[in-house]
Amino acid sequence: MSPKPETLVVESLVDAPLEMVWDRTQNPKNHIRWDIRFTDIQYLERKDKKGFNLLQYKTRIGFGFSITGNGRYLQTVIHEKSAFEFWSDDIISLIAKGKGIWLYQPLGGKTYFKTVFDYNTRFGLLGKFVDSYIFRPMFCLATEWGFESLRLWCEGEADRLKKRKSWLQFTSFLLGRAWRGGNSNAMTYSWLGGGNPKHSRLLNPDPSNHILLFDGVCNLCNGLVQFVIGRDPESKFSFASLQSETGSKLLHKYGLPTDDMDTFVYIRNGIAYKKSTAGLFTLKDLGGVWSIAFMLVFIPTLIRDFFYDLLATHRHGIFGKKNTCMIPSSETKDRFLD
Repeated sequence: MSPKPETLVVESLVDAPLEMVWDRTQNPKNHIRWDIRFTDIQYLERKDKKGFNLLQYKTRIGFGFSITGNGRYLQTVIHEKSAFEFWSDDIISLIAKGKGIWLYQPLGGKTYFKTVFDYNTRFGLLGKFVDSYIFRPMFCLATEWGFESLRLWCEGEADRLKKRKSWLQFTSFLLGRAWRGGNSNAMTYSWLGGGNPKHSRLLNPDPSNHILLFDGVCNLCNGLVQFVIGRDPESKFSFASLQSETGSKLLHKYGLPTDDMDTFVYIRNGIAYKKSTAGLFTLKDLGGVWSIAFMLVFIPTLIRDFFYDLLATHRHGIFGKKNTCMIPSSETKDRFLD
């Protein structure tokens, strides 16, 4: 069974007037200058029932091949939002059909620009597998790369556009992200997950998201927390011990037993994951090479949790335990909710 596809979300805070950002995203000739996903976008002469021109897009994928598709606007409110749908009948296109929205918001001379979109794939289970673990994460990062190119252009760095349309440059970015994990620019963010257009990691980050609940006296659990901290340069994750008042309240909030110290909980996008599933989503959100382990989610939960429970039952005997919960260092204490 394939994991449920996650919505693609990208946002950027551009130090430029809204009118400029609108023109450089809505005008096809301007659009292809910054968006590495497309090599050509054209309005067709045909119009839909609402009077919008249909669009045709093309993407070169190398070796003389290209993918073509079509799109159209569903609703446009000038300088505010633009809803769209897209589809491709090209036999080699993994994307069959999708929908999304572009959102614009003026903020004191700057412009907050965001997209939320999703799509269906073809090629059955194989297509879903390739999309979940390869194509969708890369497509999300390609969108982020484009948004950052747009931001740089609008802020006066037009000379960088040509280089950033290079797949060699983008590949270097992908490899760097795989090695480093996390976002590298504080003005442009991308993620796979919740598709609520009102949620923003730039404008109003959710402090209750990405919380790990762990056994505070377990040496193994404490070691895992330090492992996450060392690979989370953005300080995305927060922590609380299961024994703490905060941990108990969160367990109660998500309908989990408050006396089970053998569990491991990861609160992500309003969902509390437990045991092996919590661990896999943690590695997924660390990004980089660690996210590869998320492929183990295809193993049935019953099997994964059997081995998890086996380790959890004997963890104190194998790795030892402390008499009291761990005390965070001065550098990391702000990330603990206890």
